[in-house]
Amino acid sequence: MNQFFLLTLAAVAISTVSAFSNGAPEGVCADMVPKHPDPAQESESPYKIVLKKKSVSPGGSLSLVISSPPGLSFKGFFVQARVGDTPVGTFTKNPKSFKVINCLGGSQNAVTHIDAKPKSRITLTWIAPKDLSESVTFYATVAKNGAEYWVGQQSEAVTVA
Repeated sequence: MNQFFLLTLAAVAISTVSAFSNGAPEGVCADMVPKHPDPAQESESPYKIVLKKKSVSPGGSLSLVISSPPGLSFKGFFVQARVGDTPVGTFTKNPKSFKVINCLGGSQNAVTHIDAKPKSRITLTWIAPKDLSESVTFYATVAKNGAEYWVGQQSEAVTVA
């Protein structure tokens, strides 16, 4: 009986780790908290959100970079642009580097990793909604590994006008 329990527990643990290695599920859209067994880090994130520009026209595109300091990498990420608590805009696809997901009734309004390979930098392209004319903030959850991750790191505000 104990062997069956241990085998079942191991299978569940392996499938859970496997599920996170290929990207965040839609279930993290609202709070951006990965369903990892360990709690989020409360220290300042070592990772940076770098915006290529601080304003964009409605319907225009903006590039942003998630980067790590020298000697450090990350394995997972989840990014949204938000007005308040609402994800806005769309991210362009790049099947070799990341995947887009649909959050909270939107379409392609979040982006996440596709594998758990170490990364030191990713570049994302975001398209502003054509009917938006207010500030947007990018939020990122970045995972160094399954046990160490930082939730909801904010970028500087981007003006859409």
